Amino acid sequence: GYDLQSVKGVDGLPKKAVYQQEVNADIGKSIDAFRTAFTMAGESGDNELFKAYMEVASMLDDVTNLNDLDNFFRKKLRGGMLDGKKQTGELIKELEGVMIHSVLSGPKTPIRAIMGTASATFLRPMATALGATFSGDVVTRKSSLAALNGMMGMLPEAFTLFRKKLDGYFSGDIATVQSRYVERTKADQKWKLYGDWAEKRGSDADKAVFRAANMARAMNDSNYLSYSTKIMAATDDVFGHILARGKMRERAMRESLELASKGEFTEITPAILRKAEEKFAKQILDEDGNIIDDAVKYAKRESTLTKDLEGFSKGLETLFNSNPWAKPFFLFARTGVNGLELTAKYTPGFNFLVKEFNDVAFASVKDVEAGNLTKYGISTFEELQNAKALQNGRLAIGSAVVSMASMMWMSGNMSGDGPTDRQMRQSWVDAGWKPRTFTLGGVQIGYEAFEPFNQIMSTISNVGDHSLLMGDEWTEDQLLKIAMVVGQSAASKSYLTGLQQFVDLFSGQPGQHNRIIASL
Repeated sequence: GYDLQSVKGVDGLPKKAVYQQEVNADIGKSIDAFRTAFTMAGESGDNELFKAYMEVASMLDDVTNLNDLDNFFRKKLRGGMLDGKKQTGELIKELEGVMIHSVLSGPKTPIRAIMGTASATFLRPMATALGATFSGDVVTRKSSLAALNGMMGMLPEAFTLFRKKLDGYFSGDIATVQSRYVERTKADQKWKLYGDWAEKRGSDADKAVFRAANMARAMNDSNYLSYSTKIMAATDDVFGHILARGKMRERAMRESLELASKGEFTEITPAILRKAEEKFAKQILDEDGNIIDDAVKYAKRESTLTKDLEGFSKGLETLFNSNPWAKPFFLFARTGVNGLELTAKYTPGFNFLVKEFNDVAFASVKDVEAGNLTKYGISTFEELQNAKALQNGRLAIGSAVVSMASMMWMSGNMSGDGPTDRQMRQSWVDAGWKPRTFTLGGVQIGYEAFEPFNQIMSTISNVGDHSLLMGDEWTEDQLLKIAMVVGQSAASKSYLTGLQQFVDLFSGQPGQHNRIIASL
């Protein structure tokens, strides 16, 4: 205490006196904020409205009088610079919501979302088991198959959960609706605040802006006009719980196999698995049923295409968000970029363009201990084993899809987008040709919804569809490049490096033959 008393503050004042001055200044601001809130809502008798005004006035340091409050609400409704940052006005946000809901209004949208999410979700344990089989990791293979079994076993329960989630979104009891395409918070109290200010103190222009935004908001809150978004939000929630159930079963199997190897029991029974699963359930879900496990959270974001953008794509999203007039040209950026990334993870050769693939492929135990992989939901050595097996399995599945797609197109049973020449493409359509389809048993089936493989299938088909316009030499060159990409990924294994030289023969690079001979 003696030492503290001897410390001198600003202008020679003791430190305690300086603190008192700062506290008194804050108290004065709080009193001003209280008076401002009371002036705006005190006479209405609406306690909730008064609390809302009080919260705004007290949370913002620069809002201490009615003029400050007017400027704050006007910027929030119309948009502009606020606290040195460019803000998009509530009117623009609501109109953007109307446009997005109208784009997503077709019934095909939620159906495709469900199909795409289902394939991405159930392919995870399948690819992990396949990759573990190739590497000889028996424990990871068995635990992944157990996860798949747990996910399949939850399907009847998932339909019930989907119905409850959907009823909740449609009833309006849930304030926030989040899906892969739109994130929306109703915030009725805040909106009531905007309306009260606009009618009491706003100009005619402010009233017009609020009323237009209010009409757009009513459209966005309508179940009839936003049903598609709410179906997709319920879908994402349900598949998150399916992934959680799979992770419970996977960890239960891992622990049971470990205990069995120590001789604690001779046979892994359903009762043993169920007991272990109940133990891990508390580590994956909280008491309210929310997902708290990082690995499951990441798997859900990947499967539902809701991972946050990074790097160049994040910069594009920020640019278009700050310029609403340009946003229609970059709709659903996060979904599109995540979809391309997921496709690349299954495409041999292109997988190395994904930073996550390289980070996981070359990671070691030291990277896990240092926390370098936590953003991918990897915090233990077991999760790293799963991730490596998942990547290997995806490459195997992708290679199989590339081979089958090539054979189907060459046999005339698969089509792409058609030739670039519009007249030629229209003549194909008039003759009964259908884009992006494959024929199975005499029935034409569209593969557009078969994510994440639709992009691989269309790429190979488009090379063929353009062959009539570009010629045989161009077609052969493009198909050989696709084959080269597949061959290079397979030849990266040390015991297959001889194949690399064979693949290099078709790369077309000058001097390649001389290098191959010298190497031999």
